[in-house]
Amino acid sequence: MRRDAGTVLRAGEALLGDQEEFTREQVAYLVALAFESGIRFASTYAQGEMLASWAAHHVAPPTRQERIAAELAAVDRAARTRAEREGRPYRLYRGGAVDWETGASIRRLGAVA
Repeated sequence: MRRDAGTVLRAGEALLGDQEEFTREQVAYLVALAFESGIRFASTYAQGEMLASWAAHHVAPPTRQERIAAELAAVDRAARTRAEREGRPYRLYRGGAVDWETGASIRRLGAVA
């Protein structure tokens, strides 16, 4: 099913025609078109607002690396806060599998298993 702008416009024009009753398939198709075009609009509008904000403040948009670093920093802050709230020491996660109970690296526990 093609869902480009022309298809949406043709479907809208069909609603203005002489047809008064629509089949279930036609209604489902029109609802799907409306839903998808709404999602596309919302996404495009949000992106436009973000770009306009950066332009208004004369700031370059963050690079992919900067966005990833900011997300990792937020995850680290949340982990530190949780450890503090639970009264346990914060252990920096260095990747790899860990034991569910102790948080120790599975590599270190390999001899025990």
